[in-house]
Amino acid sequence: MADARLPAIAALWLWLGLACASAPGPRCDLASEPETGRFARVEVALAPDASSLAPEAAGELLVRVRQSALDWLEQRDRLAPDGELTLLVTVDSARLRSAPTAWLFAWAAAPDHLAAQVSVLHGLERATRCPARVESALAGYSWRDPDARLERLARRLGHRIAEEL
Repeated sequence: MADARLPAIAALWLWLGLACASAPGPRCDLASEPETGRFARVEVALAPDASSLAPEAAGELLVRVRQSALDWLEQRDRLAPDGELTLLVTVDSARLRSAPTAWLFAWAAAPDHLAAQVSVLHGLERATRCPARVESALAGYSWRDPDARLERLARRLGHRIAEEL
């Protein structure tokens, strides 16, 4: 009886391992140098189920992140209307504390958090460089106004995006 169960268990584990296996992700070059061209566009999108924000706040967040990235690229002289590169930013995590939580439990609650994946496109082709993950967090009780906190998070994220390039 025990001899018959052992091959059945092994076959089950083999089938489960094959069923859970997925295709490898696209290859990218981890050690590649940053892109040296100029950017013509910055596209910002919100990943599905990435935000706990209201739809209006999520839309405002995307506008602010895009404007911040444009501002920082322009300050670094990396923005040009005839540029050959496109910056693709996908916000995949957004958390904003409520005003009472930010005021009463400022140091105990998790900080406000914003994270994104940043990719560079040459025309319609993705660059060989791996997408960069950038994050911005804000803690403390001095930032009670949610709009001010959202603006600060977006500005900091835009700065980090420009630094990664």
